[in-house]
Order: sequence, then C-alpha cells, then structure tokens
Amino acid sequence: QQFWRYIWLLINDEYSMLEKTFLYLMSTHMAIARLGWTSENATDFFGRISIILCGDLHQFPPVVSNASEYLFHPTVATDKDSCSLGRRIYESFETVVILKEQIRVIDDVWLQMLHHLRAGRVEE
Repeated sequence: QQFWRYIWLLINDEYSMLEKTFLYLMSTHMAIARLGWTSENATDFFGRISIILCGDLHQFPPVVSNASEYLFHPTVATDKDSCSLGRRIYESFETVVILKEQIRVIDDVWLQMLHHLRAGRVEE
C-alpha cells in the first residue's frame, strides 16, 4: 500500500481496447490498493488517482467478450453490474482533448492516405 501513496497519475494508452468490466476492475483494485476497502471510498474511482486515457477509437477494435462490453456501447438492462459500473466510470471522464495535427508519420504517401481516410474518402 505504501507504493500507491505516491502515485497520482496513470496514463492508459490504447484505451479503445479496454472493455467496461476491465475498467471497473482496474478502478476497484486501484482504490483498494490506495485507500483500502471501506464502504466510504467504494465509489472513489481509481482510488482518487488522476487517469488519462489515450488512443483512437477508430484505430484498434476493443478486445471484448461481447459487443455490450465496448466502452462506447450504451448500457442495457441485461448487462452485468460490473459492465454497467464500467460504463459509468467511462462516462465520468469530463475532459476530452482531440489532437488534429499528425506529426508521427514522415512518409508522404502514407500521410496523404491518412488525410484522405480522415476526410472520409480514399483515392487510388
């Protein structure tokens, strides 16, 4: 538990691959590790550690057991509690930053193809 006292930020890259239940379990385990388990802190997502989710929802498909586990899939009455809570955690993120400038690709042909994809058209 000493280790978790000093953690104040977690960056999760490729978050599009997470399922709702995994997000819930990650939050719960981090809260237990950081705060201990009490009914008072059971709803303190991620043990009050700041979380940054990075990724592109259009880049990698989620690794899930079924479609209801997709982070972007709305919760339905037949979802498990862990799935519903995972969606609630996902919806609790308030700030979204959209990066529009691509600086990683240096190949001009590949870059043009990416621009065409973003614009919704692919030319041969």
